[in-house]
Amino acid sequence: MGLRSLHRSASLTKAARWKSRHMARFRYFEHADPSGRSPFQRIADCGFKRRLATGENIAAGQRTPQSVVRAWLNSPGHRRNIEYPSFRYIGVGAVHRRGSVYGWYWTQDFGR
Repeated sequence: MGLRSLHRSASLTKAARWKSRHMARFRYFEHADPSGRSPFQRIADCGFKRRLATGENIAAGQRTPQSVVRAWLNSPGHRRNIEYPSFRYIGVGAVHRRGSVYGWYWTQDFGR
């Protein structure tokens, strides 16, 4: 597709890990946290200052990285984030919480 490789960002990884842990702990599945904070605000709060463009994919229930990526690629909106040519950075979070509704919670945060 001619896309450049994404670079791992410590601040986006922090935001993605926080999001996955938070969804698992408080048993919700939404981009905004229960207090109403948007993913864009969370990403900035976690230190990603290149706020020209950011995006987020979340998922829950898939048991392997392969299955969650396959699910995202089969969803037009999630695929758009993965293939967005302006994104240069990525952070990923995955958390398992035994006894929770979904088990696994996954987050990809992207930035430019």
